[in-house]
Amino acid sequence: MNFESAVLSFWVWLVSLQAPPGSPSTEASTVRHLVCRPPAGTLADGIWVSDELASGVAIQEAWPSWEVVAPAGTGVQLALRFRTEAATAWGSWLTVGQWGDDAPAPADESTQSAGVVIDVDTVLCRQPQAWVQWRVISRGRPDGVRPVVERLVLAMAGKPLGGTTLPPDPLVPPVRPDWRGIVMVPYRDQGTEVPRMKGSLCSPTTTWMALASVGRAEGVLEDFASRVYDPRHDLFGVWPRATAAAAERGLSGYVTRLAGLDALRDHLAAGHLIGASVRYAEGQLKRPPALAATKGHLILLRGIRADGSVIANDPASAGSGDGFAWLPEDLATAWLDRSGGGMAYVFERAESLGSRP
Repeated sequence: MNFESAVLSFWVWLVSLQAPPGSPSTEASTVRHLVCRPPAGTLADGIWVSDELASGVAIQEAWPSWEVVAPAGTGVQLALRFRTEAATAWGSWLTVGQWGDDAPAPADESTQSAGVVIDVDTVLCRQPQAWVQWRVISRGRPDGVRPVVERLVLAMAGKPLGGTTLPPDPLVPPVRPDWRGIVMVPYRDQGTEVPRMKGSLCSPTTTWMALASVGRAEGVLEDFASRVYDPRHDLFGVWPRATAAAAERGLSGYVTRLAGLDALRDHLAAGHLIGASVRYAEGQLKRPPALAATKGHLILLRGIRADGSVIANDPASAGSGDGFAWLPEDLATAWLDRSGGGMAYVFERAESLGSRP
């Protein structure tokens, strides 16, 4: 039996009751979440592969996230592979990320397969995919210390496959149409905290504020940013590395795409904080923040007022970024309605916040 036949017994909450039997339906595209949890305990060195997982949707785009505790001198390499509903053969393993300071680099490392490409932190499917597998390659230390894989999440966008009955999504919170409230979150400014890198740190700083809200922002932002930094792409803004760095400090989170302001409200009502990826041109917004224009920026959404305005901490707007009130239509323009809009970090704070004016 070779290494890959030693299949890891992941406990899977799959957003499908059965394998998709048909082609994509005529329903609108939706985002579903596939969640895997490994058995309790640390992983031994080697290769582990999940079960073959039915997506329930015809995947056009997907966003992987992981929660891995990797002590010094350890690491993991994470990969996905896909196949279509009609195919019998799987595509190649595609590297979606590494975590830890001694992550393995397998000989078959690739970011492109037939019909599927990994674009930094996004899976792009030229041909809709229906089945998924995870692979984790782990490396521990000689003294027996090993990484711990706590959770793997894949957010998948696509139309439901015809004939598939989908149960409730495990990561979608209850609907709370009348909820209004504001989460108190300490403010941090990316330019003040690390001036020499101020143009690069919106993602680490947004995540740092989320950590501060639960008392987990120990140390200094620069050290945390170095953990978020992705040397493979020379970027601080690789989405799943931000949520992975938060999870390593005890704040669970994942990357997804939210459909609209109602979805945002429901997450906030559940006690979550949302890191929102915004982009807008000068003069495009009715009431712009201090940052008049951006080609890509992260802000932390933390509440909704009675008038419907959305409260945000903007790490690039010192002086006015602490609790800036976005007009709903401006946030829709900058975040939701543009191409590729709605991308978000969901930080799953444990407490659920009640409604208040």
